[in-house]
Amino acid sequence: MRPAHLATIFSTLLLTTQACKCLVDRRVNKDVTFRCCANLNGIFVNGNDCNAHSISERLSNFAHCCNRSGLVSDCKFPREAEIGGDEAEGEEEGAEEGTAEGA
Repeated sequence: MRPAHLATIFSTLLLTTQACKCLVDRRVNKDVTFRCCANLNGIFVNGNDCNAHSISERLSNFAHCCNRSGLVSDCKFPREAEIGGDEAEGEEEGAEEGTAEGA
């Protein structure tokens, strides 16, 4: 049981040290990162990071915030298409539109 306990502690430490950033051309955009972090009541750290643990239930919201500014997030989160969300529906709509245009 001790190894499982240690694994839990170790994974928790990793999560608390992860940070999310909004990137453009692999460079951090501090202003957008700060704004997106603040919008989610996250903890802004090190002058350019949003603590991933502080927004752990809203990582996709952080990514969408970055995207609205033309940037990408470096945080990983489950894709909506993988869980049957909006992206999957949008792809189906696009396929139908493409079929109508081609006819």
